[in-house]
Amino acid sequence: MPEPVLFQENSFPAAEPHHFPAQPEKRLIGRADAGPLAALAVILVLIFWRVLFTGQLFFYRDVFSYTYPRSLFIHAMFRSGQLPYWNPYFSFGEPAIGNPNYLFFYPSTLLIALLPTGLAYSLHYVLSFAWAALGAYLLARRWDQSRPAAFFAAAIFAFSGPVLSLGNLYNQAAATAWIPWALLATDHAVRRRSRRAWILLAAVFALQFLGAEPLTLCATFTLAVAYALFETLRTPEGKTIHSVSRLVVVFAAVGLIMLALSAVQLLPSLDVLHRARRGSSGLPYGEVVYWSLHPLSLVELVLPGFFGNAFDPSPLWTYVLAGRNQPYYVSVFVGFVPLLLAWIGWSEGHDRRRVFAGVGGVLLLLLACGRYTPLFAEAYLLLPPLALVRFPAKLLVPAVFMIAILAGWGVDAIRRPGCGPWRRRTVVPMLMLGSGVALIWVSSVVIPGWIERGGAAILRNTNHLFAPSAADDPLPAYLQSAAVYLRSMVALEFPGLIGFFFGGALWLWALASGRRWSRRGLPVVVALGVVQIVWANYTDNPTVPPSFYAYQPPVTAQPPDPSGPYRFAYIQREQSIQMPQPLLNFDSIPEARSLSPAAQLAFHDRLLLDRGAMLTGIEMAENLDMEGSLPPAYYEFWIHETREEPDQARADCLLGRANVKYIVRQLPRSSATARETTAIFNGSPDPSALYEDLCFVPRAYALRNAQESEGGADTLSRLSDPKFDIRTTVILEERPGPAAARRGTPAPVAGDSASGATDSAGTVRITSRTPNAVNVQAEMREAGYVVLLDRWDPGWRATVDGRAVMVLIANHMFRAVQVSSGVHQIEFTYHPRGLVLGASISAATLIGLLILWRLCGRTRRAGTRSMSDFA
Repeated sequence: MPEPVLFQENSFPAAEPHHFPAQPEKRLIGRADAGPLAALAVILVLIFWRVLFTGQLFFYRDVFSYTYPRSLFIHAMFRSGQLPYWNPYFSFGEPAIGNPNYLFFYPSTLLIALLPTGLAYSLHYVLSFAWAALGAYLLARRWDQSRPAAFFAAAIFAFSGPVLSLGNLYNQAAATAWIPWALLATDHAVRRRSRRAWILLAAVFALQFLGAEPLTLCATFTLAVAYALFETLRTPEGKTIHSVSRLVVVFAAVGLIMLALSAVQLLPSLDVLHRARRGSSGLPYGEVVYWSLHPLSLVELVLPGFFGNAFDPSPLWTYVLAGRNQPYYVSVFVGFVPLLLAWIGWSEGHDRRRVFAGVGGVLLLLLACGRYTPLFAEAYLLLPPLALVRFPAKLLVPAVFMIAILAGWGVDAIRRPGCGPWRRRTVVPMLMLGSGVALIWVSSVVIPGWIERGGAAILRNTNHLFAPSAADDPLPAYLQSAAVYLRSMVALEFPGLIGFFFGGALWLWALASGRRWSRRGLPVVVALGVVQIVWANYTDNPTVPPSFYAYQPPVTAQPPDPSGPYRFAYIQREQSIQMPQPLLNFDSIPEARSLSPAAQLAFHDRLLLDRGAMLTGIEMAENLDMEGSLPPAYYEFWIHETREEPDQARADCLLGRANVKYIVRQLPRSSATARETTAIFNGSPDPSALYEDLCFVPRAYALRNAQESEGGADTLSRLSDPKFDIRTTVILEERPGPAAARRGTPAPVAGDSASGATDSAGTVRITSRTPNAVNVQAEMREAGYVVLLDRWDPGWRATVDGRAVMVLIANHMFRAVQVSSGVHQIEFTYHPRGLVLGASISAATLIGLLILWRLCGRTRRAGTRSMSDFA
């Protein structure tokens, strides 16, 4: 496919746990494993055949908005012979290498640099799921599961709804793939008296770190430590303070080595985090737990799509359970059969590690519920680092991994000859659960009002979008409709669930009674479990043809501005979920005719530059996802623009003074500082509108006066005022220090915007521009300032005629330099802070570990020879 234009020129303690005797390594893979692994590969190919063989591409949510455009950017930078230090297309410019979400140092980025971006980007996900499946299979085999059981565990984990839903979450897909490998390496390290094993574990954690999903990394590291302690404390020799403290020290060393190996990413990221809102003050609890797993969503573990399709924007329940947003997971479906076998593995399995897996899975599931249980709130108070991460729902993935491993042990428990009576531990609980579900179903038929009132109460109390009302007030129409939907789904879906419970109880009774047919039916049950999970989650990663991304929206065909580059803006404001969705019809656009409804909504966003604007080669001012990794100044800008500025004219003026020339509006909205220029076809009968911002300021300009900022709110208020003379006065964060004066540049001149001066201090022209550098020529009639409306960052350096000068923070978050009169060549260049030091630390650590690895190998071979000679 033709790729869119992205830019134009313009040593730690030895691990020798004495309570474990050295054990010979068990071979995990042999010829007999080829069949199960081939079956896993075939299933993976069947799920992703479109992206592997037809060239179609993922598009849902973060793929379209961020991660695929960022991958295109990385590919284009490599193609131009540069490293992607700075990306000018997002957030008025943002660090690229310093932002771990780019996964620049993750291995799959090498594919993006070498292969066509669409193929390489898709392979990132497919290979991540394959790596997760392989790791789960090997760990299950190491934990003494049979090949059929290991196949079942790997299939349930890799093809479960939560894991396949990560096809739209770039970094979490990468980090999730390393969960089984980390536990596999931990098991290997605990059982081997070898420094090499601990080095290998540190390397696995370093790769997961580069996957840039900190909550998944923390969960995995905690699971590894917990498993090592579990294995240590199960023997009398290990129940000593010395053994436990030694293990803690070794894991601390593993963590330090992980950080040292990852320093090339860690240090630039810490520099970015230090200036970010979440790094400076942490995130408030409400933002940390925004995406929590709603307890009602657990119904969809066994009933897929019970509350509606994530790709269909109409069901109200989808948004209620997701906190008035798109669901974090497209699907959470695991299936009744895997959960039943996991219960059997927990209650009837003989492997001691089932206790670790069961307790770990339950705790992770409770933590994934976030704000709906007190457990996460307690953890948030006791563990301050949790203020730096978000979305407890992510913990559902490692919880599902524990369920999958337990299910594998369940398969082996049934296959084991002479299994004892299970009635009390398995059949009775199954009958009790089935009876409870049957009671709810009968209630939905006999007294439907009870279910409807319960559903309405949940809607009233789980989302602030709905206005509170007295209990005896009549239900609004939209609440009544949602309550009726819940009752109808209970009446429709619960009979099948009742059948599952009582059918499972009957099968377990037959197993406990020794019926031969029941054990022979195990392969059929396992096959049905795998088929159901694949069938239900097959569509979790929708695709679009390459033309979706190659399409150029007509709104981007605006005439170039002689003053230099400019920005577009599409402002997302809160909208009531009660508003009906537009009926879209794109028959007039060949690229969109055959798109699915979900893809058509994304195409609608393309037309309005709401998302994916970077694909067009233009720069956007977006308030989309004002995440905590952005600096406070940027966050304050959008808070003022969208929430604190009630006057539309002032809000538009603030945008214009951030180099926004055109504003795209979903619905026409008049403003004294914006002029409507053209209608925009959006697929609905009511066109959107494009406005020209009358407060537009060129990307680079010169002026004479400076005022010192009295705070962010004051600066933004002045910039929003159409009467403020932006062309003669710049608002600086602080006055330049004496060093600037010693370079021969003038001190700031105290200016007053009411002085009536309107002429510019000179003429400025951008002579060349790449993501990492901007060259400006300034012809100054008098001393003053040159302002560049790109976001300020301490990694930016500036020279005036080859002499280094200070880069000032201008107009709240942009750049400026002081210059004297005359003609000057100004060069802005960006270098990520911490990159060189981080690369040096990573390289030195890697070299040191390779040397240690080699020395350990020589020592081991020498010891082997000595024992042979002695014999």
